Amino acid sequence: MSSYAMLANALKVHDLIFNYRRGKLTKPDIAKKLEISEKQVTKAIDFLKVMGYPAQYDEASERWHYDWSPEQPLTVLSDLTDKLLPRLKEFPESEFAVLLMLEHGLQMLQGTGLWGKAKQFVDLLNDDRLSVLREQVRDMFTYQTRSAQLIDSKCFADVASAVYERQQITFMYQKPEDRQPASRTVDPHHLVCSDEIWHLMGWDTMRNAIRTFSLTRMHGVHRTGVRCNPMHRGRAVKDEQLEHAFKMIGKGGNEPPYKVRLRFDAYSSAMVREKLWHTSQEITLLEDGCSEVNFVIASLTEMERWVMSWCNHCEVLEPPELVERVRQSALAILAKYDC
Repeated sequence: MSSYAMLANALKVHDLIFNYRRGKLTKPDIAKKLEISEKQVTKAIDFLKVMGYPAQYDEASERWHYDWSPEQPLTVLSDLTDKLLPRLKEFPESEFAVLLMLEHGLQMLQGTGLWGKAKQFVDLLNDDRLSVLREQVRDMFTYQTRSAQLIDSKCFADVASAVYERQQITFMYQKPEDRQPASRTVDPHHLVCSDEIWHLMGWDTMRNAIRTFSLTRMHGVHRTGVRCNPMHRGRAVKDEQLEHAFKMIGKGGNEPPYKVRLRFDAYSSAMVREKLWHTSQEITLLEDGCSEVNFVIASLTEMERWVMSWCNHCEVLEPPELVERVRQSALAILAKYDC
């Protein structure tokens, strides 16, 4: 094992032992959590002891731990890497930042049939030296995402392969407003991940139109043996369907998009200006510290939910349809609390 790999494992084991709070933590437990061998765990613990981090094993609690006294100052183990492996400084920070973002971006594939391949890809990119640097960087940066969507790995694999091979599929689909699932037959054309949620775009043969389906609501995916209609092609379908979509709900038929105008109070004004919420957005800072935000979007459904998430900090100015939808939603909320 190279010194780079040794130090990388030592950093991981140190972090786990130092931060672990509950339950047993034996060498097999450490090996399983870190996906390394028990022999590598033993070498890492021995290395830590040499470097002044004497981890101890308690038979009663079945766990490795540090017996630090409250008065004893802690030195950060990763600081020693500058002395031990000065060549780590040769890695360009900008390129490594891209690698780190790529690794976190691939976390969206957890729970899908592609996660195994994605993890292999990340492991290939991270040689021993990058593993050490990655552990150091993790002490400084965190890429926070929502919980990964729970998708049946077989369902994802079946849908993804059907998209790739352009094979028609049939499945049962449970819409939120329906009590029972319904059978759908679809030419699958494109998979989209939006806000960590996977969607299938395809031609619904019963409705003779492009529809979008959430993979978590699909089950019983089977191929019909029919080849997909070549008139509807992958990304072109996605671009057309999601034109003016705020998130995933696109335009219906030839209906023109809505022009939305919102007013954010001084409290939320700074926060709303910090992010690109939609490609059409136009934000104007007003003299009183408030902001006016304009969008051109295809559907009011997702916009209503987004406006409601800002509570009383956002006021809908137009269109009238959105004003009424938000008003009705607010009244429904008040009714639940007997207001």
